[in-house]
Amino acid sequence: MTEFIRLAFCEIKTQIKRYIILVFEMMAAFLVIGFLCSMLSGINMTNQTVNGAGIPADYYRAKSTAVYTDGGRAINGDERQALLIEFIADNFHTEGVTGYTTPLDHPILMATDGYFDIYGLRLEKGRAFNKDEYDSDNADMPIIMGYGFINDYDIGDTYMDKFTIVGFLSDEQYIPELSGRISKGFSVNYNIYTPIKSREWLKENGVSYPTDLIYSENKSELDAINQKAEELGLYAYNFLSADEAEQILINTTSTLNIPLVLITLLITAMSLLCLVQSMLEFVRKNIVELLIHMICGAKLSNIILRVGAGTVLTAFISAAAASLAFRSASTAAVLFITAAAVTVIAVLPIAISLKLKPPIVAVKEEK
Repeated sequence: MTEFIRLAFCEIKTQIKRYIILVFEMMAAFLVIGFLCSMLSGINMTNQTVNGAGIPADYYRAKSTAVYTDGGRAINGDERQALLIEFIADNFHTEGVTGYTTPLDHPILMATDGYFDIYGLRLEKGRAFNKDEYDSDNADMPIIMGYGFINDYDIGDTYMDKFTIVGFLSDEQYIPELSGRISKGFSVNYNIYTPIKSREWLKENGVSYPTDLIYSENKSELDAINQKAEELGLYAYNFLSADEAEQILINTTSTLNIPLVLITLLITAMSLLCLVQSMLEFVRKNIVELLIHMICGAKLSNIILRVGAGTVLTAFISAAAASLAFRSASTAAVLFITAAAVTVIAVLPIAISLKLKPPIVAVKEEK
């Protein structure tokens, strides 16, 4: 067995250029497979985030129909957008967060009083904000930090000499952004929240009131927002509920899955054929040598080991190289399982061929 492994590596060494080409061909296939896995994983996580957030059906996300806007949030320097946000805040009940301008790596997000309940955010330790801490102008500013800070700070610590830590969120929690087919989930592990200040305080400090989610029992009532937008010369908005966003995601996933799976299978099949062709070529060129091995007592399994060694190395080196591009344990597992499957499928025809037509028969036919 050891001798056959040595011979196999010698063969790979003498045909190094051919195997390098095969590695790149297989790596291209694995990159496509990895991309498919990552995309489907992202869509699945978004579906779970949107579905699991528990956002009530009568809350809507305003998604601007304009290009290069961020779905209803204030755009710096645009007074018309600020006026529209003020109109929404004056005429509708809204929930969400707004950025509190600070020179920090992790800006403080001011959250409305229903924000944590609507998104189902859980605390790992500490307490939630008290009712009287919302819409207040008190100098005290309690904060709840994401799980990513839990090892660096503790309850009661002061953050940036201004904010008092009262709680930490649990790990692996996500906030869904309802944007139709490009909806996605955002981790809150490194978010920092403080209760929303009063409307007067926000205006004085140039902070927009959060309008992430707009409450309306009747969706047609939201037409008033687009009428105001038209008056201000702004683009209209599409309004999406969590249920509508989830349905769009389901439709998008089913539409994308079939062509992507077909493309992945086609590229994988082409790479597989290259591996099979390479091994058949090796058997044809070295049939006499393989016959000598069998005459000297080598088993069929030894012959298959020598013939398929290059394929095994090609498949697993390609999978390992492609895995580095994704940095995901689940994607790497899929790629290595695929590599093992490809190896078996590629070697199987060679094994059957050698079984049905032993080297001695092949040599006689060539004579």
